[in-house]
Amino acid sequence: MKNLDGKIAFITGGASGIGLGIGKALARRGVRVMLSDINAEALEAAARGFPGEVATVVLDVRDRAQWTAAREATEARFGPVHILVNNAGIMNEGSSANYRQHSLINQSPESFDRMIGINLVGVYNGIHEFGRGIAERGEGHIVNTSSTQGVIACGGVGAYCAAKFGVVGMSEALRQELAHLGVGVSVLCPGVTQTNLASSTNRLVGLPPVDMPEGFGMAPEIVGQQVIDAIEANEFYIITHGEYVVPLAQRAARIMAAAARMPISPIYNPHMPLPGTPEFADFVADGGNPAGEA
Repeated sequence: MKNLDGKIAFITGGASGIGLGIGKALARRGVRVMLSDINAEALEAAARGFPGEVATVVLDVRDRAQWTAAREATEARFGPVHILVNNAGIMNEGSSANYRQHSLINQSPESFDRMIGINLVGVYNGIHEFGRGIAERGEGHIVNTSSTQGVIACGGVGAYCAAKFGVVGMSEALRQELAHLGVGVSVLCPGVTQTNLASSTNRLVGLPPVDMPEGFGMAPEIVGQQVIDAIEANEFYIITHGEYVVPLAQRAARIMAAAARMPISPIYNPHMPLPGTPEFADFVADGGNPAGEA
């Protein structure tokens, strides 16, 4: 999307941190913004002094009835949405530096379900509620917030990684599905950023707030501008911290090495796209025979 002026955005997790940073960046480009969050008091504070036209709505991203009500409220106030930012998320409750305390084998089913419900299913709910309308209008952009731990796994946050890896995969598929309709998709994979993520997570489960060390993490305003740049250029991956190129390359190398150790399978057909790839999906959609040659 090259021209953002006058467009309408809906942002989850918009009361603070990255969501609010994105909202402010969009507002400065003339976008009218609906901020949603589960925390009503934080939403009121976010709206004060906001640098543009803004409204707020309370939303638990796990609740599909609330999603419908939020969309209807947004359309009544501003009109149809052009930009959807699925940003709401949580981390492991009670997170500490000792990741061994948070092993998957020690995580309760309730905690795991909450993580997946907010971080992954919540993103799907936003796509389901707003995506069809954006696609039918043939103009718009969807941004889904994952994490650097959506592309680099880390022990101690297994459920978080499961959800965030899922967001990346879902976003990759969605981008392929919507590209021909004129709708862009980006996946945001932020590194450490100055947010209230830990405190918001603990608040949800009744634990004390966690103070982030002063000066620790990138400013949300910088991430907000990175998102603006990606929307305008229709870039897919938004990796906020360039230093992650090293672990990303190491992970890619391990995957490549594992594949290289295996012989070419006997079912491989060099005249046909590889099953499971976007090219294969297009091949079948265009009438190609998966059992025969292209």
